[in-house]
Amino acid sequence: MSDDFFAELEFEITAQTAKKVLKSDAVKLKRQALNTKLNAPARAKAAEEYKQIQSIVEANQWQVVRAAGLFTEQHCDGCGSVHYNFLQYMQEEHKIGGKSRRWVRTPLPVDGLAIETIIQPLTTHICSDCCSEHGLNVLTPTIRLMPVAGALTVSAAYIQGDINGAPEES
Repeated sequence: MSDDFFAELEFEITAQTAKKVLKSDAVKLKRQALNTKLNAPARAKAAEEYKQIQSIVEANQWQVVRAAGLFTEQHCDGCGSVHYNFLQYMQEEHKIGGKSRRWVRTPLPVDGLAIETIIQPLTTHICSDCCSEHGLNVLTPTIRLMPVAGALTVSAAYIQGDINGAPEES
């Protein structure tokens, strides 16, 4: 066998050993960060170190395979119009040596990957095209609730009444 083979083998063994050490260090730091018997500064330091090591471990476990822009396709059942809104960039990652896949938010797509488009269909009952028919005006709002950082979300259990039907009697 050639010296190149042994050099490559030694390199691979060293790399795998380093990955195992990182994983082991991450487990130890996580235990320290969660250990209530340690003082708060020690737990905070362990938590910060854990985050740093965990990001390295994750980078060694997942491979980015494609990038995408996530949009909503909003269908209005009131007037029938369709609106598209950009939500965020996403990337699909595959677990190295496994069958797992995941979609992860990302601030910008990875350079060199083609950006695909993902459309998430949604239905709304009142859109910006027909809101004035229901006593609302998106273009000149009278109340602005809060900035994006504290955005409201719609409840999954919300059920809209029939806005196009006859008014219900109370």
